[in-house]
Amino acid sequence: MFKHIKTRNYTKHIVFIYDGDAAGKTALFKNTRIAVENGFTVECVILFNGDDPDTWLRNENTIKEIGEKSAIEWMKEKHVDAIINIATEKSKSIKNVKERSEFLAYISETLSFIESDNIIVDYVRQIAK
Repeated sequence: MFKHIKTRNYTKHIVFIYDGDAAGKTALFKNTRIAVENGFTVECVILFNGDDPDTWLRNENTIKEIGEKSAIEWMKEKHVDAIINIATEKSKSIKNVKERSEFLAYISETLSFIESDNIIVDYVRQIAK
């Protein structure tokens, strides 16, 4: 991820697609914060548990659903905001006050890197739902 920060010269937007397992979710969690800290907006394509990008794209059902579109066109339709996705997923698994505190610290720190107050307020509204 750190090698690709120079990408910002070409785009300000990243779409992550990771394995649908715990390691993929951890990578999304970590790299979303790094990307936002470096001025990117971040979205992600959500894969089901056990899927990885390669097997997912080669899956017969995925191929049927994509149809005549390119995989990139189809993924554009399926991606979601990474910060909102992380907030939604993490909030489902919070078991105690310590985990809630850690979650809120992560979200607060991640949002602190966004320059626009209006965008931050929009995120807070969406996460609070």
